Amino acid sequence: MKQIGFFLYILLFAHCAKEQNTTLDDDMGSIPTPTSSYSVLKSGKFNGASGYPANGTAQLVKDSTNMYSIVLEQDFSTTYATGSVTMYLSKTPIPTFEEATTFIKLAVINKNGFHRFALASRPADQLVNVVVWCQPAGVKFGHAEIK
Repeated sequence: MKQIGFFLYILLFAHCAKEQNTTLDDDMGSIPTPTSSYSVLKSGKFNGASGYPANGTAQLVKDSTNMYSIVLEQDFSTTYATGSVTMYLSKTPIPTFEEATTFIKLAVINKNGFHRFALASRPADQLVNVVVWCQPAGVKFGHAEIK
């Protein structure tokens, strides 16, 4: 029985690590190119985790219309799966999904480079980790602490 459970875990984990060229028509709040000028309020560099790469810069920005966003700069890169790599803004480097006040789901993404995730308002000061997360396996691919 343990072997079957282990096999299912490996199968699910491999699903997240599988490289595929996928395209999402709706990037769930991500804007693919810079569209306005903005002021950088906080910034940090990504570090990979769990044996996966995550590189580049994450920023909390405020644009000319006083709207807040999380921006992944053009240098952002990570490993992608079948549309299941999810970006979060979290209090901790590993989101606590049981407590809704400890994270904000930003979007599911499937490509490297620039992304802009609009926020409803300025996030709480404790939300300082931009996390790359493989949702099906519950595995962190990396995070950037913005300060």
